[in-house]
Amino acid sequence: FNRNHDLKRHKRIHLVVKSYPCQYCEKQFSRMDALKRHVLVHKKTKIYILVR
Repeated sequence: FNRNHDLKRHKRIHLVVKSYPCQYCEKQFSRMDALKRHVLVHKKTKIYILVR
């Protein structure tokens, strides 16, 4: 990993540290960006992925 932050983020996946709980259901996430993407499901916001 080029940056220490990236290594720490990757380690959380293996350590199963899930510090970001969903306020709408019982799911928990190890990364804030994953939680934000998940919350869109509850808010019924459509997610668009740009494929190049």
